[in-house]
Amino acid sequence: MKPLLILVLFSVLFSSCATTESFTFTEEEMKNSGFSEQGWSILKDGKAIAKIESMEWEFFEEKLYQEISVTLIDYQYSNYDEMKMLMKYIHTKHPKSKIEINEDPHFKENQEGE
Repeated sequence: MKPLLILVLFSVLFSSCATTESFTFTEEEMKNSGFSEQGWSILKDGKAIAKIESMEWEFFEEKLYQEISVTLIDYQYSNYDEMKMLMKYIHTKHPKSKIEINEDPHFKENQEGE
């Protein structure tokens, strides 16, 4: 009975220690990410890939929230992995903000010639 109790206890301990992936870059990851900002543009390796459309403040249920709206201007960043890295960058820069990333409704058309 005692070994079973110990096994159950260890199982509970180890399962409760499971972590989810961090959504914040470390300082080293930030340096190596290639992301930067220039004014309201977000750059990847020096090329504009998105623009910050607005930063607004909301007051809801006695709390103040900042929301950042970003629009993609580079089609390749609409795939899941690239979008996730962009979101991770923005979240690292603005960890207490609510972030949304939208696609420019015309950016696919505008990049067909590239």
